[in-house]
Amino acid sequence: MELRNGKVHVTQGNWAAQGDASSWLVSETFGLEQARSLDAERAIEAAEAFMRGDKGLSKPFNSRKAINAELVKLLPAHDVFWARWLIKSDIMKSSNGSKR
Repeated sequence: MELRNGKVHVTQGNWAAQGDASSWLVSETFGLEQARSLDAERAIEAAEAFMRGDKGLSKPFNSRKAINAELVKLLPAHDVFWARWLIKSDIMKSSNGSKR
């Protein structure tokens, strides 16, 4: 699907099954980097930037707390990214009353 002059145009592309549905999402047809929604991709990219120590993150991803709120909103509890985020961001420490 493509938006041209305010109208949606549908073109049949080449299609080949690529495993389960999560693999389809990262195929050329859908063009996603991850098998998640575009909003979830952005939240994870911001979380990864935060964990690398990148400076100057923009809203709504400008703090650990804000990033975590977006991840809670966008990712299911079983998402594999949670383990890395909870450990590397120290979010568990900060929610238990530590200084961070």
